[in-house]
Amino acid sequence: MKIGDIVICVDNVVNGKTDEISLNKTYTLIDSYKLESIYCTIINDNNIEGDYFKRRFISLKEYRKKKLKRILNESN
Repeated sequence: MKIGDIVICVDNVVNGKTDEISLNKTYTLIDSYKLESIYCTIINDNNIEGDYFKRRFISLKEYRKKKLKRILNESN
């Protein structure tokens, strides 16, 4: 992932509670610099810049690919 990419949240739960990001919502990656790029920075649902583990997001391309695969599997 690189700055400016559109990412989709695939994990919005931390310690059993929902975080200030929404599942399946798109966000724009505004930075990715901390601790060897383990974290990414986005504007969260509270309109505040926040750092989150990258593993909580997937690229828009990957999201579309998974969705198409699921649709094709359901139609078979």
